[in-house]
Amino acid sequence: HITPVDENAPTGITHESTKPLRLAGVTFTIGGTSKAKLNNFELDLGNDIQLRTDIGAASALAHAYFADRRPTLNCDPEAVSISDDDVWGDFLAGTPKAVVFSIGSVVGNRIAIAAPAFSHDNPSSEDAQGLLRDRLPGRLNTVNGADDQLTIVFT
Repeated sequence: HITPVDENAPTGITHESTKPLRLAGVTFTIGGTSKAKLNNFELDLGNDIQLRTDIGAASALAHAYFADRRPTLNCDPEAVSISDDDVWGDFLAGTPKAVVFSIGSVVGNRIAIAAPAFSHDNPSSEDAQGLLRDRLPGRLNTVNGADDQLTIVFT
């Protein structure tokens, strides 16, 4: 049996004051063209993680490893004129575009995502409540044959 006793409240605690990010005030460009009227932004890292078995290990697993990576991006910005961004021409020509997505302005609460070579995979258009939106699914490709498809920086 333990007799209860009063304890002093902890002191000297500093609580986190940074507020969570809200998906607003985002900067988003594809190929240098601003896509401020963005409705949806989906980034899939496309990691294929496999387990390497080892029956000699106590857990029967040696480790996990990346077998492959195929990052993709799917977004649906409001359509702009062809002279501002020729989505269809770039798709037909296979022209990759740099993508930049950033959110947040407070130090310690900013995220910047960059992909140097986004290639459209069969773009389409849709009427979204009277507005024309480009549906832009695509792959994030390497530039120099290295693992440079994507950077995500938290600052």
